[in-house]
Parts: sequence; structure tokens; C-alpha cells
Amino acid sequence: VETVSGTTNPNATEGVSYDFGTGFNFLGGFQTTVKFRRSISRDVIKRGDLYEDISTSWPDLSIQIRPFKRLPLIKGVVNKFIDVFSPRTGYSRSTRERHDLGRDFVVSKATATTQNPVLSLNFKLFRSLSLTSSYSVSKDENEERNRTTGAFQSRSESVRKSIGGSMQYSFSAPGGLSMPLFGKLKFRSTVNLSLDIKYNTATNSTWDAANVLTSSTEKNEIEIRPDISYTFSQQIKGGLSMRWRDSDTSDRKTHLREVQIWMEIRF
Repeated sequence: VETVSGTTNPNATEGVSYDFGTGFNFLGGFQTTVKFRRSISRDVIKRGDLYEDISTSWPDLSIQIRPFKRLPLIKGVVNKFIDVFSPRTGYSRSTRERHDLGRDFVVSKATATTQNPVLSLNFKLFRSLSLTSSYSVSKDENEERNRTTGAFQSRSESVRKSIGGSMQYSFSAPGGLSMPLFGKLKFRSTVNLSLDIKYNTATNSTWDAANVLTSSTEKNEIEIRPDISYTFSQQIKGGLSMRWRDSDTSDRKTHLREVQIWMEIRF
């Protein structure tokens, strides 16, 4: 069949993906899930080099501990501890590879490891007061190779760590307001207090073909965000929000101070 234009650029790819998952519950409180994922995409027709991309995620693991339903002898003590702290953790690892189908070698490879969170705790001290804390770590590695020979060319690594905590407290009190002719109008006011604190660190490093460190940068950041909101009634709301953030990199420092006051009146 004669083509309409003088040139053609046909492209065709094929792919397949797998996804498996399972989990178990131990004694009614220890809950675990784990997943495996893989996807493969391959060039069939393309102008230039043909590649195959393989992405694999294994393991994708999450662990959560809830009050046990069956635990001989120490069930009461352990469940009281779990009610206060509610611990959980998670871990995942994924890889991405690109293969040159014509020359039969790996062109690039990337690995990402995430522990999100390494550990997370939710403290329930009182009915209206709760505290949350978490610690997370992630690491990304990238390896580049020469697209002609397949020889090692460069490698980069990025490590990020995050520590965070938050506090929430709320209370309400019934009240009223006396008005002529209308008598006493009843309402219920509510105050919500929250405080979020985060500390993040990030390190980026690069190595050359001789595995010599060529560059390295580090960034530290802390952010504090207190927030107060007041609900006088369904029609009148207000609040005060503040943010304090300091960032320190290898060659630059930045500071942010922010205050926001808001009010909402509905008629």
C-alpha cells in the first residue's frame, strides 16, 4: 500500500506485568502484608536502538500491631501498651533496569529503598490529646553505563531522612449569649490546637568512571508549624497559623517566617 507521506517512522512495543500479594494475621493483632510487582516493556520496532525496561518491586512490606484478640497470660499488659503507642513500620525496595537488546548489556540501573516509616508511634495520652512521631529513611542509587560499550560511566546516590512529630489537642465548652427580645442564644465553642515539627536531611553524592567522588551536597531543614483554630458557631470561625522554616545547604541558607490570621463569617 502506498504511503501518504514520503517517510514513515513505525514504532511497536510489547509488555507484560505481574502483581502478587499476600498477608497474614497472627493472634488477631500482628498484621503483615507483602507484595511483589514486576513489569517488562520491550521495543519491537523502532528507529534506532531497541531497549527492554524491567521494573521490579520486592518486597513491599508493611507491619502493623493492633490489640491482640488471643494472647495467653500477657494479653492485658501488651494490649494496654499497644493502645497507647500503636506501632507500625514499612519497607519497600524497587529496581529499574534498561537493557540494550542489540548489544546485550545493561545500559542503566536504578535502585530505590524506602523505610516509610522505620517506626511510627501514636500516643493517646488523654481523650482530647494525641501525639504522633515517625522516622523515615529513603535511598536512591543510579548507575549509568556507556551506551556503546556497556562500561561503567558514573554513579549517583541520594539519601533522605525525616523525623517528625505532631501534637493535637481540642476542647469545647457550651455557652450562651443574652439578647433583648430573643432571650438567651445557646452555642458551643470549640478550640483546636496543633503543633507539627519536621526535621529533614538529604545527601546527594556522585562518582565518576574511576569510582572517585566528584561532588557531594548536603541539605538540612527544620520546620515548625503551630496552628490554632476557634469555632464560635457554625457561622463564625477563625484561627491563627504560623510557620518557621530554616534550610541549610552546602552553600546557601534560607529562612522563612510566616503568620496567617483568618476569619470566616457565613450569613
